[in-house]
Amino acid sequence: MSRRTNCAFVEEVGGPIIVDTLEAPDPRPNEVLVRIRASGVCHTDESVRTGAFPMPVPCVLGHEGAGTIEAVGDEVTSVKRGDRVVVVGIRPCGLCPTCYANQPELCEQQFASFAKSPLYRRGSQAMPGMGGLGTFSELMTISDIGVVKVETDIPFDQLALIGCGVLTGVGAAFNSAKIKPGDSVAVVGCGGVGLSAIQAARIAGASKIIAVDPVAKKRKAALALGATHEVDASAGDPIEQVLSLARGVGVDVAIEAVGRGSTIMQAYRMTRRGGTCVAIGVGGDDMISFSPNEFVIGGKTLVGSVSGAGHPHREVPRCVALAEKGLFRLDQLVTQHMPLKEIHKAFELMHRGESLRSVVMFD
Repeated sequence: MSRRTNCAFVEEVGGPIIVDTLEAPDPRPNEVLVRIRASGVCHTDESVRTGAFPMPVPCVLGHEGAGTIEAVGDEVTSVKRGDRVVVVGIRPCGLCPTCYANQPELCEQQFASFAKSPLYRRGSQAMPGMGGLGTFSELMTISDIGVVKVETDIPFDQLALIGCGVLTGVGAAFNSAKIKPGDSVAVVGCGGVGLSAIQAARIAGASKIIAVDPVAKKRKAALALGATHEVDASAGDPIEQVLSLARGVGVDVAIEAVGRGSTIMQAYRMTRRGGTCVAIGVGGDDMISFSPNEFVIGGKTLVGSVSGAGHPHREVPRCVALAEKGLFRLDQLVTQHMPLKEIHKAFELMHRGESLRSVVMFD
């Protein structure tokens, strides 16, 4: 059995985003059918469309959403029809070496699980969802471990952001960088992910938080959400600007939320000797390079952090709790709402740097 659903998808790398009706399968054992109420538009969606972040195409885009459970398959006990849920992209198997090492976000089986995920269909053509998801759709079938039940009145447009952007930025600050009270922090890239990292740095007690971005609107938002200083990345060398604000030696922690080799190297060189640089941006395959002397003598830690570096069923409730207490401002991250048929506008705004997070709303 299957159900008709309006979706946004791409048929080929570099091709246009198409809005059309597909069919979503009914849930099998250990699967749930989610009625998506809101989906954030993330730059990773664009990276999949262009091929910068390789995934099989054609596919239904979208990986950051929230909604309600429409139906459950056999053996599902974690949720029931009507429950509010946040959709998460990481679905750890719990059995591989990295899961046993308490690194479920790096589960060795998750990419294989994408291929086994229920497929949308257009006639006889099968079409996967991006990363096994596909939140640019009214209905989405997914493994039950891919949703986290939340008992909260936070609106769906804000809840949707937790599954990717918020989870990534908050986890980078708390779990990967382990920011301590009094630390100095620089965040390179102040979109939805970077602004989440800035808020987490403020919550963690950082004494100096430097927002680095060429877009004035994003720097202004960063200052409103906890940054203490701003650096215009288009007005001179951003490394030198950050160093001048960090006693000439660099910050304790630098977080890169862009996903380019050049900005990762900027963040690395903004970091003091013995400090920590965390790269969380994805979407490019350009290389980074430094000499062995620079790396060894600097004594810095350079770490990649994916999806918050923690188990989503632990991290999502933490983000919800922070928002409910008013410590984390989800509402300030949402800058536009639009129906699915106007999703193209969200990508246009993203390219022009005019949005923090656009959110597609479903009836």
